[in-house]
Amino acid sequence: MITFITAVGNRKAYKDFDRVENYLKLTLESLRAQSGGSFKVIVVTNELPTFDPNGELCEYCLVDFPPPERNKKIESFSDEQYRIFMRDKGVRLTAGLLFAQKFNPDYVYFLDCDDWLSTRISSFIEKDNDAADIYVGAKGYFLNISDKRIKRKDGLVRFCGSTIAYKNEILFDLEPSLSFLSENNSKDEILDNCSNFFIERIMGNHTDWLRLAEEKGYTVKEFPFFTTCWILGTGNNVSESDKGQLGLPVTSGVLEAFGISNEFENSEKASLKERLFEMLSYLKSRREWKESKRKGVFVYK
Repeated sequence: MITFITAVGNRKAYKDFDRVENYLKLTLESLRAQSGGSFKVIVVTNELPTFDPNGELCEYCLVDFPPPERNKKIESFSDEQYRIFMRDKGVRLTAGLLFAQKFNPDYVYFLDCDDWLSTRISSFIEKDNDAADIYVGAKGYFLNISDKRIKRKDGLVRFCGSTIAYKNEILFDLEPSLSFLSENNSKDEILDNCSNFFIERIMGNHTDWLRLAEEKGYTVKEFPFFTTCWILGTGNNVSESDKGQLGLPVTSGVLEAFGISNEFENSEKASLKERLFEMLSYLKSRREWKESKRKGVFVYK
């Protein structure tokens, strides 16, 4: 069985929490549309969402975590504000991982609370008979939700954290103290017992798994289909939000593949120039991803 785990921050951390809930509702719509296989959907949150007051749409891991103590806008991925954000995200997902143990998962898949996943993931992993320690969504999309435009991207995992399924036991191997914790522990208790590296770089961020897989001999397999829609233009991303612009209109076929209704379909016709630009961008990403795997580090050009 696979558990999909996402986390919503403390409402005090957002300028518009209603907007956050609207995107979470779409994420749950996508996850609940899995076409087969055994799966659970877990949301880590301080409170039940207003659209699901009785907690019926998924499993909720309710926590009492304060918001992160950020005092200014994130300027770069190297500044302290980004680290504070990733620490808060990481500890929430860790609570979700601990909560998931009651379902005895074989794999855990972490994702942001506004992204969409392919409906084929759970059935593919189940049919693949545990063939890999880590499954990676290399192929995916940048989807600018405000423009309803989309671009294919190879090596999407270089940009988006909603792209990795870990064999459950691997995470306990990386952080043995998890065996002595539960979802009932406080934020400080989890932070005090787990390493900063695990919380920030494995659970919060998504840039170290490639190096770790090589160091520890973990087997890695790419999903053979477009796995993730990285949703941009929401106003919630700490990453740049304009990468989906200049893409192609979103089609009903793409939306169906991610379990989303047609309200986000874009009926515009792509011009030849737009198609050419998107194709060249995708080919460039394929070269970068190939080089990333060869070097063992993410390559961006």
